Amino acid sequence: MQGQLSNVVLFPDIVQEELFEILDEIFDFAMHYYSRTIVNKMERLIEGMNISKEEGERIFQQLFFWQTFCSPIGLEQITIYQRYLLRNKANLRKRNVTVQEVLVKWLHLNPGFYMVENTDHSNGKVFILNDLFEGNSKLTYINSKNTRAPKRGEMITGMLFPMAGDYYIALKGILHIPIPLVKKVSSKIIPHYEINATSVKYKSNPQLYPSLLQITLDILGEV
Repeated sequence: MQGQLSNVVLFPDIVQEELFEILDEIFDFAMHYYSRTIVNKMERLIEGMNISKEEGERIFQQLFFWQTFCSPIGLEQITIYQRYLLRNKANLRKRNVTVQEVLVKWLHLNPGFYMVENTDHSNGKVFILNDLFEGNSKLTYINSKNTRAPKRGEMITGMLFPMAGDYYIALKGILHIPIPLVKKVSSKIIPHYEINATSVKYKSNPQLYPSLLQITLDILGEV
């Protein structure tokens, strides 16, 4: 994994371009057809967290990703992303096989908590992140143009999207946990997860992310 940092080629081909186009389509679909549902649920979540407006704005993007990919809605109790796939299945079946394989992976997304293990890359955008709950490492591209680049030893939380190949991308809205607070956050969210999880696999427990996020925000707010 270490050697991959200097060798990784960022978004080199048509497959990656297609995946970014599809992500844009998914978010447009979510806001066009389900904006009211998203906003109402977002307001209820933030109100239930009892956090400030500023804190709500900090986590808005990650809650939007979570609602789109992880939170079932309607009588069918399926996610907005699943609804997008059903509506567009004829066109998506014509896509590159690799693209289709990645779209299947996106059915199992869950925002996570990650230790920043390494940030050594010439452009400062590729990181090795260790999953706090699953224990594996993820080679991740983070565009720091619109957000502060993570530092080694920090923890970050947010949604990572698997792409073609063995790496992930993090879109905007990643929340940083500074090094002095990493142990405290870990000591609170790990027991909460272990007590409330319905499956041993973290990605199978997306319903827990808002409460894990609230615990994190409470600790960050103490500073």
